[in-house]
Amino acid sequence: MSIQLLPHLDPRQTLIRHTLLSNLKVAEPLGTFLGWSTLAIAGVLGVILNKLTDIQPLLHPSTLKWGLSLLALSLLFGAIAKQMSEALVFASKQIITISSDIFSEIGIELLSTAHLTPDTLADELGKCYFWPLSAFVRHSTRKGSTQFLISEIRLSRLLSVDLFISWAHFFAACAGIITLAFGIK
Repeated sequence: MSIQLLPHLDPRQTLIRHTLLSNLKVAEPLGTFLGWSTLAIAGVLGVILNKLTDIQPLLHPSTLKWGLSLLALSLLFGAIAKQMSEALVFASKQIITISSDIFSEIGIELLSTAHLTPDTLADELGKCYFWPLSAFVRHSTRKGSTQFLISEIRLSRLLSVDLFISWAHFFAACAGIITLAFGIK
């Protein structure tokens, strides 16, 4: 990824923006890993449930309940984290595309002739959505007009949440499998 120079950012902000957007590239391989690991956990859970009558005599009832519950929880965490990773990949690409479009020759000319204030732009964009998304869009647009790196910062925070949910997915899966393994009579 080459450094994108934007006229409204000073060199420090440009470096921070480039670093944050580069860090967001981790979401793509993370999403791939989560897809495969969630599929593997679903497969293990499916085999266990399919052979439940054969497995039940081998495990303590509480161990079976806890093991299956942890695996199901791992599936939930995996699905949520996978969706977040996909959203992060798309959003980071959109930020680059939109800023390239806005700061192209045509975009700069359009902005200079549009005569839009940040409040007017926020209201116009907010009208496109239903509440509560409309309020979020208005607030984000107003904040983005004064804090130029707010989108990149928010996506980086979302990446942190995605990593925590991914770890929860991993630990719940490990705990479920270990619980089932140590629960054998």
